[in-house]
Amino acid sequence: MCIAIWSSTNQLGYKLILASNRDEFLSRPSLPAHWHSFEPIQHHLQTLQANPTTNLNTTHGIQDNHQEHPILSGRDSIAGGTWLGINQQTGKYGFLTNVTPQLDHIVHNKEEEMGNPAQNCPTPASRGLIIQEFLQSKEGVESYIANLKSSRTSQDMNGYNLVIGQVGKNGGDGEDRIGFFCNRDPQGMDTLSGTISNLHPGPSESTLVHGVSNGIACQAPIWPKVTRGIDSMQDCLSKIGEATNSRQTGSNNLEMELFNLLSQTDDSTDEIPCNILIRPHHRVASPDTPHSLKTWYGTRTQTILLISQTTPAQITLVERDAFQIQLLTADSSEPNLGIPIWMGDDPSRWRRFDFQSPS
Repeated sequence: MCIAIWSSTNQLGYKLILASNRDEFLSRPSLPAHWHSFEPIQHHLQTLQANPTTNLNTTHGIQDNHQEHPILSGRDSIAGGTWLGINQQTGKYGFLTNVTPQLDHIVHNKEEEMGNPAQNCPTPASRGLIIQEFLQSKEGVESYIANLKSSRTSQDMNGYNLVIGQVGKNGGDGEDRIGFFCNRDPQGMDTLSGTISNLHPGPSESTLVHGVSNGIACQAPIWPKVTRGIDSMQDCLSKIGEATNSRQTGSNNLEMELFNLLSQTDDSTDEIPCNILIRPHHRVASPDTPHSLKTWYGTRTQTILLISQTTPAQITLVERDAFQIQLLTADSSEPNLGIPIWMGDDPSRWRRFDFQSPS
């Protein structure tokens, strides 16, 4: 996931409003959002995305029972982890973004490369396992981040920005918790009850909305797409708030506004730091690397997560496919390349989940 814009300051009747894009190689095997327990991925599902035209909504073998399988997330079929998820039974949630290799001076980012791995350098643990571990652990937000700060495994991982939280329970620890951590700037950590402050350097007119992408979040310069996303969400929330003039607006209107936010792109440039939606392009290790089906890169999925202020909290997660590869016929000029197509307007490529947090 390469950008996340969110508000955790009780707006429009929600304690969390999150909009995120996952940017990835379009052919990398992965599973859509579904209920699970991080059980081993079945072999026929591991290779699912090798056929880019497969309809993930009709895939057999994916669990849909959140009573027995409390984790809701997509999954990376190679490493088994996730980039965004929530535990229905505990109210824990988390999402992360990778730090781009150009800024990651600690270890070579082999997890993202398509070329040859660095010699004599052990492969770091997958960052997607962080969300998995937190969602399955009994640790709270502050203690989990404190452990990450001192963890050599975390330090040796490729760079990441992490946000984790937990919905407070009525009658127990009723306070919502949320925290941020970047393993490339551990001193920039800030964990607070219900909100995050000082995430972005320099003066700010508002701390109601935050954002992270593939830069080091606590350090300048802030990527243009993050600034644009924050401004767009602030405008979106103000627009809906003024139109409804009520405690909680209809979620469908909010969802569409957030998906529109996630689909913004600057036609004048293909630079990733400037575009919220990444148009498909061939991402290769060097100019000499030949283009193929596996080198297509762009926004794979878009996700909205809403957690209401009610007790118990009403939670909505909506995930939709963005770009996917359509295979070309044998008589095409380059049949082995395929062609990326936009799937976001196809209702069959949307997955919606509505449920309650633990009371």
